[in-house]
Amino acid sequence: MSTLRTRAAEWTEAGDGTLYSFTRQHRTAPGFDSPIVMGIVNLDAGPRLLAPVDADYEELTIGQSVRLEPRDYDQGYDRGDHAEDPFFAAVPEVNEG
Repeated sequence: MSTLRTRAAEWTEAGDGTLYSFTRQHRTAPGFDSPIVMGIVNLDAGPRLLAPVDADYEELTIGQSVRLEPRDYDQGYDRGDHAEDPFFAAVPEVNEG
């Protein structure tokens, strides 16, 4: 098993994707809001990532379109070496009609 660890990454706009899976955590680690909704997002560009979801759990469905949007990190947890890395939240697309 090998792990690639580099800070030589270029951050770009994350964009659109679909909700692959999601869960509601009723109890979280110290320093995080509770409860919190987390989801795995398949980005249209290819990668899959874990992100908080900015919606009520009951409003979500698997395969729902979402957009990753940058957020200020407002939790009381020390991100250490990742303090300068971007932080995103998945926001469900609103279907009008």
